[in-house]
Amino acid sequence: GFTSIKFNDNSLAGSTPIVKWEWDFADGSPISHLQNPAHNFKASGIYNVKLIVTDSSGCKDSLTKKTEIYKGPLADIDAPPYWCLGLPLHFKDKSIPGDAAINTWDWSFGDGGASKQQNPVHTYTNVGAGLVVTLQVTDANGCSDQADDLLDIITVLASMTGDSEGCEGETLNFQASAQPAGNNYSWKWDFGDGGSATTQNSAHAFQKKGNYTVKVTAIEAGGICADTATHNVTIYGNPDAYYAADTFCALLDSLLFSDSSYADPGNMINSWTWFFSDDTLYGKEVYYSPNDSAERQWITLSVNTVHNCKDSYSDSVYFVVDSLTDPGFSALINKMQVTFTDTSRNAIRHDWDFGDGSSAEDSSRSIDHLYATAGTYKVRLISYSYCNKDTIYKDVVIVPSGILSAPQGNDGIVIQPNPNNGIFHVIMKSNKHGEAEIALYDLNGRLIFNRKEEILKAGEVWEMKLSGESKGLYLLRISGPDGMISRLLIYQ
Repeated sequence: GFTSIKFNDNSLAGSTPIVKWEWDFADGSPISHLQNPAHNFKASGIYNVKLIVTDSSGCKDSLTKKTEIYKGPLADIDAPPYWCLGLPLHFKDKSIPGDAAINTWDWSFGDGGASKQQNPVHTYTNVGAGLVVTLQVTDANGCSDQADDLLDIITVLASMTGDSEGCEGETLNFQASAQPAGNNYSWKWDFGDGGSATTQNSAHAFQKKGNYTVKVTAIEAGGICADTATHNVTIYGNPDAYYAADTFCALLDSLLFSDSSYADPGNMINSWTWFFSDDTLYGKEVYYSPNDSAERQWITLSVNTVHNCKDSYSDSVYFVVDSLTDPGFSALINKMQVTFTDTSRNAIRHDWDFGDGSSAEDSSRSIDHLYATAGTYKVRLISYSYCNKDTIYKDVVIVPSGILSAPQGNDGIVIQPNPNNGIFHVIMKSNKHGEAEIALYDLNGRLIFNRKEEILKAGEVWEMKLSGESKGLYLLRISGPDGMISRLLIYQ
């Protein structure tokens, strides 16, 4: 643009003082009668400026000078009306050059800072209002102009309160605020688990245990200044409530229910509540007394940890009234292997002692056992129902394979009784008369006795005694008119 030019009268007075001045700026403007006028030319160019002076005697003199006028720059600043404390501000020169290019920029930022760059960057370290930012530009002709701009430096201080710990899936609450108050802030939440929100106060449920940093950013209405506050949150894992449901005897005075729940080591369970249909009990292990009638009941266990995390588990429990009837078992012998079957009614558990130093507890009714050696074994079964038990003993005889392979003959004799107590009778069924040889062996093949008898008629009865022999299994062989007959004897 064009700036005002100051003209100074340097005329020398004669014998009397100068009393009149006439300035003609040669641009069509009115004559100025000031001694030292200022004039603003409207266009660039060369002007013949003329000064006429007159003294008190009426004497005059004049002087004409060529004056070259340049169009100067027009200074202008591009900057916002306010900015944020601590945030770099990019100032932009928007000045318009005149007849010559601008080659000098002098910035003053109003806080003591300055720069000679065309588009400087400045960071304010103190808040302030009405700071005067000045830009003076100068072109190659020496023409200059100055622009002033007012700037406020503000700050935003965000803060947050809220829950510091919780459990998986639990809703936690958070509150945000910012200073200075009264600014129409917008809000941006980051909960550290991928969740977000845009309200000033927010609620959030973390689905996995762990440590989270919650962030909230307050943004002032213009969207320029912002601040972020953080808050640490610890989320504890929920316990896994559980107890082993079973079928119980309703006749018992007190039944034990035990907690099998799991919790993280740093968040152990410290409270147990058992909900029965007719009672509520507390503790890790509780004793419950059911009524005497059989029933199905849903029982709920609720657990709570030291950090107030909760879980519950419900299951169906049967309370029954039963008794063990017809206690007994069978033994199916196949060489050295025996299949034992509990034949007791209402049996649910079977505790076996096989008489050879080995035992087994089995929930199935039948179990196989392999004996290492032949012999007579006292087998014990303890058979359990829900409400009672019974113990049964039986002798089981395991015969060596060599004995079993001995010829058994026909049905020409009867042994009574068998098993026996050491005295038994041999009854001949054959109608053939003649001599019979009777031999008795133990399982090791040792001959116990050998004697001869005369067969006179069918139904002949001979008494045999195992005097001095140990209880066990023996082999009886009779050779007579019908050939050889073998029988196994059990002495018990």
